[in-house]
Amino acid sequence: MDLVKAGLLGAIAVLLGSAVLLHDRSNRRKAERLLKKRPPLDPEAFGRQHFGESERRAALATKLREALARHVPFSLDGLAPDDAFNEGLRMDQIDSMSNAEFIIDVEKTLGIKVADSDVAHISTFRQLLDYVETRVALKNERAG
Repeated sequence: MDLVKAGLLGAIAVLLGSAVLLHDRSNRRKAERLLKKRPPLDPEAFGRQHFGESERRAALATKLREALARHVPFSLDGLAPDDAFNEGLRMDQIDSMSNAEFIIDVEKTLGIKVADSDVAHISTFRQLLDYVETRVALKNERAG
């Protein structure tokens, strides 16, 4: 009887593990399909093309895109400014900690603090860039 229970529990564990892998793979493919529809841009070209109204803003966009690339398991060559981190890039579905790790990476890279209460209102790359640009400007004024 104990062997039957152990075998049944093992089979359930294998099925659950397979379901998780399939779910992750499906979410990754959805994000990759979204990005492949667009022309590929490296991080610097992305910053210049989408945020080139100022050199500072383009450079910040480049840094943010490089940080984001460290937290997703696929190429961001087709990233667009209004791609949502969770709905488009599926970050919350692929790795539940990737959003938090990404924000921590941004804070360390740029020497700023992103308030937890503000994170809930940032869903797209453009929104994050706008937020970060303001925080970096404030940091620079204080360092003045």
